[in-house]
Amino acid sequence: MGPPPLLPLAFRVESARPTRPNASSCSRPRSRAGARSFPPVRSRPTLRLYLAGPLFTQAERSWNAAIASALRSAGHHVVLPQEEVQHLEAPEAGPIFRLDVEGVRSADALVAILDGADPDSGTSFECGLAFALGIPIVAVRTDFRAGGDDLPGQRLPAINLMLSEAAAAVVLLPGLSESAEDASREILKALARLGPPPSPLLGPSDAP
Repeated sequence: MGPPPLLPLAFRVESARPTRPNASSCSRPRSRAGARSFPPVRSRPTLRLYLAGPLFTQAERSWNAAIASALRSAGHHVVLPQEEVQHLEAPEAGPIFRLDVEGVRSADALVAILDGADPDSGTSFECGLAFALGIPIVAVRTDFRAGGDDLPGQRLPAINLMLSEAAAAVVLLPGLSESAEDASREILKALARLGPPPSPLLGPSDAP
């Protein structure tokens, strides 16, 4: 069997949820008492971003670092787990878990790299946590393979529907010629187009 056909060498940004025409004039979504309240993302020029993605190979870590560097150059603060873990006294499970959870909870938005036949399980957990807390997610996929549920109406058929439907915006770069710089440029566009985040499902006392 030969290799799978490649997708066109092109990329596009898709907004998974319609952007409201004027976020400043829209009422904020109601949330549970005590839950974190967010102003519209695009009203703030500087964001605290959590960059979620696999970090187990040199290629993955290099890609993450390049994306983080570009987002920082645009003025954003980026929490990159592969950097944060280096500040721990010992790389043990409990401290790493708490470090990542706090990184997600403190973020204004989460940028998730969802490549692979099945997206990284840790990244998937971080997406679920962000969604439950009402933190908008920008889903990024550069993988040309199809491995999702592909159900009618699904926003990003190439991945699991739970990840697809949790995303506030989607960046697709399935071609072979795009670089980390290209991806970062499209991520910045997606962040600028985000409207008010969804209502949190969890209050501070409910989160891990």
